[in-house]
Amino acid sequence: MAAKSSGYLRCPMCDAEVPLEGDEKQGSEIFCPFCQTPLSFKVGRDEEAFFEEDF
Repeated sequence: MAAKSSGYLRCPMCDAEVPLEGDEKQGSEIFCPFCQTPLSFKVGRDEEAFFEEDF
């Protein structure tokens, strides 16, 4: 189950808005459309969704 149904999260590298499809799961790999950084979709303890660099 995705923590966020749809919308955007910010890329931690370039601060661009990365669109979400709504079906992301913990650990899903997503690439920033601006800087092409590989990102891992994470959900924190407070149920807040965020991206972490996935090098």
